[in-house]
Amino acid sequence: AIMVPSETPGPPAGPFRARLIREVAGTVGGPPPARCARVVGRVERCDLQQGRAVLEDRGWRLMVDVTTIATPVHGGIAAVLKDGNVVQVLGELVQAPASQQVLGQVGGACPPLLLRAWSTQALEGLNMDLYECCLRARREFELRHCPENV
Repeated sequence: AIMVPSETPGPPAGPFRARLIREVAGTVGGPPPARCARVVGRVERCDLQQGRAVLEDRGWRLMVDVTTIATPVHGGIAAVLKDGNVVQVLGELVQAPASQQVLGQVGGACPPLLLRAWSTQALEGLNMDLYECCLRARREFELRHCPENV
């Protein structure tokens, strides 16, 4: 299934599910990920003139369209998306143009996805291993106690 951008301006309706970059990248050839996503990663590189950033998490990469950020960013977008910063990005996953795909995993192919960002914030000092552990615990809790939200 090919995802296409939404026809309505502004953030899409629906829950922004927390996703690891490898979960998004791992959907290639399988079922598409949820359209709305909340992704955390380290800014590997950002080119504000091109409107693109690449987020990385333990070898997995995802291209982000930062031209669609609709909410004011504390400290300015350039300060938040500074190379090396750990950030959280809320957005919509869409099909990436072939010319804008990047490596998705060290030595591997990138998912043909682009995260169209609606909001971002810096997460200074976040430990990604601990974040993943907490995310796993939250998912297990929701599966047991709130299956309608899964």
